[in-house]
Amino acid sequence: MKQIVAIICLMLTTLTATAAKRTESQVYDDIKTRVVQIIADQTGLPESEILENKSFVQDLKMDHQAHEAVREALSQEVGQPISINAAEKITTVQRAINFVFIRQQ
Repeated sequence: MKQIVAIICLMLTTLTATAAKRTESQVYDDIKTRVVQIIADQTGLPESEILENKSFVQDLKMDHQAHEAVREALSQEVGQPISINAAEKITTVQRAINFVFIRQQ
């Protein structure tokens, strides 16, 4: 009987760990989708062009006004203001996703 309980406990632990990983991955995917939507809304670009490896200025041709609009929208997404210094470091789609992901944990 003790062996059965031990096996069940092990299975539950494994399932819980797997579910936690899946949940984190799902959260990341949701944030990625939302960040891409924000950038698309603020720039007028189709979401299909807003890939993780794209640079705001070089690839997406964002000007200062578009960058500010994205910064404001991301601030609302994370529920806190983003300083100009922090915004200057968010230069790619990937960095924007990471920024939101880290702040929503």
